[in-house]
Amino acid sequence: MTDERVVIYSVGENLTDDGGDVEHLDKRPNDVGFILLPPDRRGRPHTGIVSVCCDDE
Repeated sequence: MTDERVVIYSVGENLTDDGGDVEHLDKRPNDVGFILLPPDRRGRPHTGIVSVCCDDE
């Protein structure tokens, strides 16, 4: 948790806790989860990286 966000996550396919590593554009994230932004930043247009689910590899 930081002043900017809370990451809620669980271990991913590698069964290792990678510290909330949930953001990747080019591959599956190591952990599975989502990012909760502060209320004043919710509902705004996106300005950063979004996790993308990859096709089954």
